[in-house]
Amino acid sequence: MKVLLRPFAFLLAGAVAAPALSAQDPQPAPVRLSFEQPAGVRPHTGIATINPFAVILGGFNGDVELNIGTGMTGALSVSWFPDDLNYTSVDFTFRYYPGELNPEGFSIGASIGYLSAEHDDGTDEGKGPAIGFIGGYNWLLGKSERLAIATGLGLRRLIADSDKYPDAPEVVPSGRLGIGLSF
Repeated sequence: MKVLLRPFAFLLAGAVAAPALSAQDPQPAPVRLSFEQPAGVRPHTGIATINPFAVILGGFNGDVELNIGTGMTGALSVSWFPDDLNYTSVDFTFRYYPGELNPEGFSIGASIGYLSAEHDDGTDEGKGPAIGFIGGYNWLLGKSERLAIATGLGLRRLIADSDKYPDAPEVVPSGRLGIGLSF
């Protein structure tokens, strides 16, 4: 009988001793190298995007968006289109992300900036400060969420002197389509 129980005694002794050893000497958590961290662990500081279609058409439209708090970002946007109506705008936009995963997901925002529209012959269509509202959505794609795609639609009001610029539009649509990188 002793011979038959001998293999089982070893297992039984190991089962009894294992909890005692683990309670006294807990195993440390496994060490992960930085490249092994899940993509969602790394917080994003912001994104920088440009509109590729604007570049193809001979202009420029881009922005840099930085985290300023939980669910909040601040962005500096620049647009320049040198065509029949030379269009230039510079805006600072404050965005709120209800999902608090900024700069990813749905956002709503308010902007303040400067807008200028001038014809080729030098006559001004309108110049002055502008305030606006924009809603948008950003995607961060890839394993490390480095590829950023930014979209949005909104309206801006041009605050221009109606005597000096009688043909100036009061409300100007605004849009955002950018491809870039998160950092």
